[in-house]
Formats: sequence, structure tokens, C-alpha cells
Amino acid sequence: MAENQHVTCPNCKGSKYSVIMETHPSGGRKGGPGRLCGDCGYNWTVGYDDAACTWYLHPETERLVDEFAQALKRRLLLAQLEGTFIHQWMNPEWRDQALERLKKNIAADQPLDVAAYAAFFWRHGWSMKATEVPPSGQ
Repeated sequence: MAENQHVTCPNCKGSKYSVIMETHPSGGRKGGPGRLCGDCGYNWTVGYDDAACTWYLHPETERLVDEFAQALKRRLLLAQLEGTFIHQWMNPEWRDQALERLKKNIAADQPLDVAAYAAFFWRHGWSMKATEVPPSGQ
């Protein structure tokens, strides 16, 4: 079953922007990949492909993510080749040291290194909150 759902165009804010949404048998929704503004003709790709379990991102957002991923891979490869980083992130006992390095990279304004540490934390399911140490004597 398909239903039309009117939304505001992200380009011109026009109101003649139709999105076809299909209702998934589970009750959830998935959108088809094609959207076209009736006012300005802007084509926007967004929605959910249930078969691929993938959201369709706006092409510029997808390009941003792809470029960032490539830059992050280059950064990790460089660190690996320099010997400053190899595979410590695989150690489940490495969280406290990783947290200190994450803080240093934030302070040094190193977004690729921060992203790498975020990925390590994500992979292990670690919290990035600092572990509080009770004051001495308690």
C-alpha cells in the first residue's frame, strides 16, 4: 500500500513536494528513492531500502561520508606505517589509555584522530565518559 505524504522541499521550501512512502508489512515505513519538488524541480534521494537495510542519504551527505571515510583510512594507514599505531584498539583492556588519547586529540583539534578513537569505542561498546576517581580518603 502506498500513500502520498507532503513535505517541505529542502531546497526551495515549497509545498508541492510529494514523497511516496510504502508501508512495510511489519507496520514500518520505507521510502522509495525518488523525490521531486513540484515547485523547483529539486531531486532529493532519501528513504529506507528494507532489503539492503540502508537509508538513502542525500547525495552530498553520502559524498561527505565517503570522503571522510577515505580520509580516515589514509590517516590510520599512515599511523600504522609510522608504527605509532598498529592494532592496540583490538585489546579489550585498552579503554582507559584510549580515553586519554581521545582527550588529547580533541584538545589538539585532530578530527580524523578523534573519529578513529570514536570508532574504536563504538566497536567495543565502551563509554567515552571519563571514569570518575573518588577523592583520596574515601
